[in-house]
Amino acid sequence: MMYIGTSLGQCLKDILSGEVSESDVVMIITRTMAPDAERFIPVLEDYYHGVGGSSYDLSVNGTKTFDEVKEVGLRLFNGGKIHQPRCFLDFHSGYVHPDMAHAGTWIEVVPKTWNTTPIVVDAYEKYKMLDELTK
Repeated sequence: MMYIGTSLGQCLKDILSGEVSESDVVMIITRTMAPDAERFIPVLEDYYHGVGGSSYDLSVNGTKTFDEVKEVGLRLFNGGKIHQPRCFLDFHSGYVHPDMAHAGTWIEVVPKTWNTTPIVVDAYEKYKMLDELTK
């Protein structure tokens, strides 16, 4: 499955805890405003130390070091997978896309019949079923 994340802290925590595979992440849309890695690292540090609450505790209950968090965060950042609308437009106190306000942490990207072949859609549906059976 492929995913679009809607919260940097919660998405990183899911990736670090193994709930979501980093390779399945298309992008994470975040309200942060850190246009370069130098300014992105302190954001990771804040989340690592639980600033913003327990849902942003990137230490994953003390099982991850900050170096591990930084490695994953920078890999996503440098790979162009961290999208920060506030870096491009002034949204004052933050940014929440109206369609994502109640979407949850992850939005599943699925093949559609209008943009792929029916066999791909069928294979995807079977994959989803097998994925659910293995949980």
